[in-house]
Amino acid sequence: MAEKILIADDEREITELIALYLENEHFTVFQCHTAQEALDCIDKECPDLAILDVMLPDRSGFEICKRIRREYTFPVIMLTAKIAEVTAASEQAADSLKEVEKRLTDMTLLIKNINTYQKTKPVYAAYRKAKDKEKYRAAHESDIILHEAAAKAIKAAGITKLPSLAALQAEYAALQEQKEALYADYGKLKKQVKEYDVIKRNIDSILRRESEPERGKENVRG
Repeated sequence: MAEKILIADDEREITELIALYLENEHFTVFQCHTAQEALDCIDKECPDLAILDVMLPDRSGFEICKRIRREYTFPVIMLTAKIAEVTAASEQAADSLKEVEKRLTDMTLLIKNINTYQKTKPVYAAYRKAKDKEKYRAAHESDIILHEAAAKAIKAAGITKLPSLAALQAEYAALQEQKEALYADYGKLKKQVKEYDVIKRNIDSILRRESEPERGKENVRG
C-alpha cells in the first residue's frame, strides 16, 4: 500500500507541484489549503508524513504541528521557503527605500541650489559687469557667495542645463509618494519576517524536544 503524504499550503500551485512529484514516486497525496482541511484530513487518513506551510489562512502550520506532535507519531516537514522569500522581499524593499530616500535627499539639495542660483543670478550678473568689482562685491557679498556656491554644486552634480523647478518639484512629490508606499510595504514585510521567525523558532523547539527523548533512549540502550 502506498504511503500517504499530506501537503498543506494555501498556494495551490505549490501543493500541485509537490503532489505531482510525489505521485510520480507512487505516494498517495492529500492536498489541503487551510489548517482546518489539514486537521480533518489528518484525523480521517492518518498520513505517514505531513508537509506543512508555515502560514495558512486560518491558523499557522505551527499549531498543526503542535497537534500532530501531541496525538500522532508521523514526521512533519515545514515548508520554510516562504520565510526566505519574505526575508528577501523585506531586504529588497529596504534597499529600494534607501535608494528613494537618497534620491529625495539629492533632489532636495538640487532644488535648493537651483532656487538659490536663479534668485542670485541677477546680482551676480551685475557683479560681473560692475566697473568697481571690489566695491560691488563688498555691498552684495552674501548673494555673490551663495550664487558661486550654488553654481559649483550644480556643476559638481553633472548638470549642464538647468532643469525646470516645477518639473523637479513634481518628481520630488512622486518620489515622496513612492517612499510612503515603500515604507508601508517594508513595515508589513518586516512584521511578517518577525512572525515567521517566531513560528520557526517555536517549531524548531518542538522538534528538538521530540527528538531528545529518542536520543536518551538510544543512550540508555547503548
